Amino acid sequence: MAVAAALVSLMAWAQTPHEILEKMSQAMDHDKSAGMAMTMDMKIPILGTYSVRTYTLGDKMRMDVTVKGKKQVVWEDGDIAYSYDSSKNTITVSEFKAQGGGGESSEDDDGLGMALSVTKGYDVKLLRETDEYWAFRCNKRKDNTNKDAPKQIDLSVQKDSYFLREMKTSMRGVTVTMRDFVLGVKEEDVTFDINMYKDAKIVDKRGEEKKK
Repeated sequence: MAVAAALVSLMAWAQTPHEILEKMSQAMDHDKSAGMAMTMDMKIPILGTYSVRTYTLGDKMRMDVTVKGKKQVVWEDGDIAYSYDSSKNTITVSEFKAQGGGGESSEDDDGLGMALSVTKGYDVKLLRETDEYWAFRCNKRKDNTNKDAPKQIDLSVQKDSYFLREMKTSMRGVTVTMRDFVLGVKEEDVTFDINMYKDAKIVDKRGEEKKK
């Protein structure tokens, strides 16, 4: 009887994959004032692998892009974007406008929105479970009419925090992996500081864009 009672108790505490991913979405829908950092790896045929470390805080964003050993840093601050090219030692200043029409970046722009809405339009199954995390596979349902949604998404969720641990998918032949999520970003992490690049050449293209 004691064993049966214990089994019933465990079943009562059991969570479905969708319930776990809903809790993940809630955990990742963090206070915007705290900011978030993450790494995105994109494996592109012929071109190779791009690695992007992204820091977001409010309407500010910094992206550290590494391609074939070369580094580019991009800051988006309201309506202005700064781009540093290490191979040319130049800083390009241009106008920035998010896809939504304003100057603020969104979760969909950095790919996080796809992870947070994965329970919509996908069948989810548990692949494996460890002491630290759950691993899931999400397959696109036939009634999912979003043409841009990938057919399959693999992701894992931390047990202690319900935070997204890693997500991997493929879109248009490009393999995308999101990893190393950190909640909490400092203002200096997303703010462009010209003093860090005193020897760089400044190329201001804002006037050129207005003429077009």
